[in-house]
Amino acid sequence: MEKELNQVRTAITALQGVGNNGDTHAVRIKAFMTSFFSYAVDELGILAANPALGKMPRIGRTDRAKTYAYLETETKQIRDAVRKHIAEEHRELASTLLTLGSYTSLSKSELAGLDWEDFDPVEKVLYVRRSRVEGKEGHTKTKARVRKQPLNGVSVQQLLHYKSKTLGTGLIFCGITGAFDRRPLNFKYFEKLLKAALQKENVPWHGWHAFRRAFATNLYH
Repeated sequence: MEKELNQVRTAITALQGVGNNGDTHAVRIKAFMTSFFSYAVDELGILAANPALGKMPRIGRTDRAKTYAYLETETKQIRDAVRKHIAEEHRELASTLLTLGSYTSLSKSELAGLDWEDFDPVEKVLYVRRSRVEGKEGHTKTKARVRKQPLNGVSVQQLLHYKSKTLGTGLIFCGITGAFDRRPLNFKYFEKLLKAALQKENVPWHGWHAFRRAFATNLYH
C-alpha cells in the first residue's frame, strides 16, 4: 500500500498550480483519500489506522494561507453557542446542520437539496442527488458530486433524533423550524441566526466552507 500512497502523493503534488483548477483537484483527491481510510478505520473496522493520515502533501495556499479550517475545539464552541443562544424551535435544525457540516463534505447547496428518502440509517449513508440554491432545485455542481456520502455514528444518531422532531418526509432542511414549514431552508437567514449566537460567545465565524476544509484533513480526528 505504501507504493500506491506514494503514487497518490506524487499525483497531488504534480497537480498543484496547474491551470485554473489544479489546486482544487488536488484538494479533492486529498480529501477523498483521508475520508476513505477514515471510514475504513472508524466505521468498517477493517484497518487499524489511517495510512494516509499526516502523509498527504500540503497544498500550497489552498491549505491554510488562503483558506481556514475549523479545529475540533472551535466546532465544539460553535455547537455550544447554538445550544445556548439559538431559539428552541430552531435548535435541532441548527445542530443537525452543524453535525453534517463537521462530519461530511456536503456543501450548503447539497445540504439544502437533501430529502429524507436520501438518508439510509442502516447503511449509514446520505445519497447526494441534487442541490438547491435560493430555494431552486438543480443538479449538483459537477457529476462527480452525485455520490454516496458515508456517515459516522454521531451523524446518524443526530439525523434520527432530528427526524423524530419533524414530519419525516420531503426536505430534510426546510423553513427554519424544519417541522411545519415546508419551504426550502433559507441558508442566509440561518447563517444570520448562527452568527448572532456566536457573537454572544465571542466565537469567530469563518464561513461554511471552513467545515468542509476541516473535514478534508481532520475527519474523525
